[in-house]
Amino acid sequence: MLSKQNISKIRSLSQKKVRMREKLFVAEGPKVCEELLQSDLEVTDVFGESSWFSSNMHLLKSRSTRMHEVDGNELKKISFLRTPNEVLCIARIPEKQALDEKKALLCLDEINDPGNLGTILRTADWFGVEDVLLSNSSVDPYNEKTVMASMGSLFRVNLHQADLGEFLMKQDAGRIYAAHPRGGNASGPQIDNPIFLFGSESHGLGSDLLKVSGNRITIPGAGKTESLNLGISVGIVLSGWFQNR
Repeated sequence: MLSKQNISKIRSLSQKKVRMREKLFVAEGPKVCEELLQSDLEVTDVFGESSWFSSNMHLLKSRSTRMHEVDGNELKKISFLRTPNEVLCIARIPEKQALDEKKALLCLDEINDPGNLGTILRTADWFGVEDVLLSNSSVDPYNEKTVMASMGSLFRVNLHQADLGEFLMKQDAGRIYAAHPRGGNASGPQIDNPIFLFGSESHGLGSDLLKVSGNRITIPGAGKTESLNLGISVGIVLSGWFQNR
């Protein structure tokens, strides 16, 4: 039986300020929750239907997670999905990890679409980019839409947040590759530790960030459309780097 306190607590996690204060976020659905429970992140609570628990108790054996069996109607009361899907988890936001300058880094400026960010995190994970740095003005990566769209990659990528201008000014400009629609080099970096820099779909990168970038990357194309979707752009650039490194 779901208590009013549990319902209120879970629903409040839709707000960024609550997530930041409590250091907690919500993950939903069998695929995402399985990835979460197989990760190193702390999972405080699992709310699932009896059928889900019957099939997935092996994921909980080594954890001290609180388990709450709920029915479909109760799941509807706490779910952020249009169609609730078997299970919902509450997990702790991990502590920030130190950046490894010997590895590739993906920097994102003013990314405002949570679904887009989730897709980008999934793409970074696929191509082995372990660190992603978000500008302070970007969307919260623990937004429930980002968590869902990342399909578990959020739990494997190290997330960082900072003033991008200040951070990049302290880096070797030769490592920085800024995505730009015109005038850049079509071939990506062949080094192991590039810093890839992407701006928002609506505004791109500001002149201040372009100034601290030693290189620009332009994706070649027929030019019959104004721009590519940001997630697709990130995928093309990371794929080129992954193949050429």
